[in-house]
Amino acid sequence: MFGTFLLLAGAALVALSGPVVLAAFRLREYLGGVRGALYHLLTGVLGLAAVVAVAAGVMAGISAGLVVLLVCLLVFAAGAAVPLVLASTLAERVGGVRNGAPYAALGWPPSLYAAALVFIAPGGFARYNLTFATGTTALVGWTAFSLFVLFGPAVVAVAAARYSTSRASSAP
Repeated sequence: MFGTFLLLAGAALVALSGPVVLAAFRLREYLGGVRGALYHLLTGVLGLAAVVAVAAGVMAGISAGLVVLLVCLLVFAAGAAVPLVLASTLAERVGGVRNGAPYAALGWPPSLYAAALVFIAPGGFARYNLTFATGTTALVGWTAFSLFVLFGPAVVAVAAARYSTSRASSAP
């Protein structure tokens, strides 16, 4: 049961990452910049997870609801909160920009999409995924998956921040 919820929550996060970032850029003027918009939108995603957990609790019992809530919080922390904070911080410190949130947001969906491709790569959509891998395939696959999820947004954020500051400093 835990593994199924983990896969569903991860797939939901991957599916929602692009629309959340697009909405954050569209709402940045109204919600205090990209950082504020991401905060509000991701709080809404957590609210949606809470609604799903309550529904699971009503339909399948309190233990199922708690498992769903725990899985959603775990996936949210590992797949959204930590990578976005890390990317934003590194873009500000290494990239030399004042606000790293827009750069972090740019890197978040592509890195989750790349991690999803790594996850399904061992067998494709039809049969097996990374959870069925063993040996060296599992080691390389889980390492690549973890690196894409945790550090992918940071790599894109730092590269984009450095590019934007180099373009700004070379302007006449």
